[in-house]
Amino acid sequence: MNATPDPSCIQRPPVTGRKVLLGAAAAYAIAMIVLVAIHPSTDGLAEAFINVLEIIVSVFAGWCCFYYAAQQRSDIIPDRLAWRLIGAGCLAWAAGQTLWTLFEVGLGQKVPYPGWPDLFFLASYPLALTGITRLLSRKDIFRQLRLVVDSIIAASSVGILSWYFVIRPLWNQDVSILERLLGGIYPFGDLAIIFCASFLFHEAKVNRPLRLSTGMLAGGFILIALADTAFLHATLGDTYRTGTWTDAAWSFGWALIGFAALYRLWYPVGEGIQLGEQVALNWLGTVGRAFFRVFAPYLAAVVALGLVLTAELHGGAISTTILVLGLILTLLIIARQILSMLEIHHLNTQLRGLNDELKRHLVVRTTQMESMSAEMTAHRRAEAELTLHQEQLSEQVRARTA
Repeated sequence: MNATPDPSCIQRPPVTGRKVLLGAAAAYAIAMIVLVAIHPSTDGLAEAFINVLEIIVSVFAGWCCFYYAAQQRSDIIPDRLAWRLIGAGCLAWAAGQTLWTLFEVGLGQKVPYPGWPDLFFLASYPLALTGITRLLSRKDIFRQLRLVVDSIIAASSVGILSWYFVIRPLWNQDVSILERLLGGIYPFGDLAIIFCASFLFHEAKVNRPLRLSTGMLAGGFILIALADTAFLHATLGDTYRTGTWTDAAWSFGWALIGFAALYRLWYPVGEGIQLGEQVALNWLGTVGRAFFRVFAPYLAAVVALGLVLTAELHGGAISTTILVLGLILTLLIIARQILSMLEIHHLNTQLRGLNDELKRHLVVRTTQMESMSAEMTAHRRAEAELTLHQEQLSEQVRARTA
């Protein structure tokens, strides 16, 4: 999917510019955390700043994606459309947030739901999903199936939480059909985002810069999807106000997406990394792969079922629906284990095949070397005989001359 870039085409940004950008990102993160922490004491002013900061970071993410896609580099061209779609999704969300800010801050009104901001928020889903799916690569069948099951487990875990705490209460309320539909579309859109993002994270290439960039991209979308779910849950209880940690999750999610594009630009595929950064990436790669490949699907399932079962027990009894969902997740985990064993068996078969192929090549090369050695010995023998014959002829010539 990604070709190795031509070194002559790589234009690295100045180190100073990168440091300034990273410093600005750190300042942004600190400002967002402080604003969320002090929000109860500042209300309107903090809400205005938080809304503006969310617009800025989502526009930043969109700009980074489009800027990366515009580069004329061989490793970027195959994924250009994917990053443009992701960037368009970022800007669509920024447009929705801008309208939200106009209602909440500019007009001082409660944001209508459903309303015009929802039009742009909803538009961000198909754009982002299409972009993510275009980044996915193809692996061997058993690995591909296991990654699909891993992603289904992770997405289903969040889906159970969304259904139990968001969708089910919404459909039990006396609200309009459009509001019910939107309340269902958002969680399912987030579920699809989490599915594709977790699959994308597992699909990261062996190259460390690309793997870290892909992890940031997937992590950013997962943060945004979780923030959407928390927002809908708070909206159902009429408890949401701008300035909660949900806003921080949105901001950090868009920031991760923007830096995912910039990191690919700063560290092209196959390019070397400085020693200090290499050590950090080695640690991140080892720990991250071990955790997400082995523990993350199980952890997601356990946490989701634990929260739902706890809520059910508070209600007095566990419903049949929850038991069925728990059984489905258990079957998915068993399927994952089976696919993992099949993948290992398939890899062992491939390894044995490669080993046999190497042995065959070694036998052929050894035979060729022995043949060449025999030919060289014959050539040396012939050369020695020719030299002896020349000496004999020289002796005969000298004898006749005398």
